[in-house]
Amino acid sequence: PTPAINPSRGEVSASLTRYFDSPVAPPRFASKQARLDGWQPASLKGYEAAQLQYSVTTRSGRHLVTVHILDARNLELRGQRRVDVGGQTLWVDRPFGFSAVSYRDGRGMAYVFTSEMPEPELIDLVVSSDILHRIGERLR
Repeated sequence: PTPAINPSRGEVSASLTRYFDSPVAPPRFASKQARLDGWQPASLKGYEAAQLQYSVTTRSGRHLVTVHILDARNLELRGQRRVDVGGQTLWVDRPFGFSAVSYRDGRGMAYVFTSEMPEPELIDLVVSSDILHRIGERLR
């Protein structure tokens, strides 16, 4: 796949679905201050992944948020701290001074959000995403 810059959400969904050979959509956030800037194929700890880049404005300023999506059915997903939200488990970490929030959906796809934004703001951003709702719908 060719990296996409400033694509529509539909274009990214179609590209991700082809890339993973399974339906995958980029996260959408409740804040209108979050913009999907692009995506590209990537590797995360040796696993094939998709890397999405967002520009997000929060109360602390403008931040870049990177989201890695990967098939994590055979991976252990952990972090320094477990946070349970609406029946879902998020893993929170602070590697190399960055905030990180990870979770796995009901199909085994992992979403790893990283940013320099303060940890509580990144958790709020992830919780505001449609991904948690989609996960809940699949598990019902």
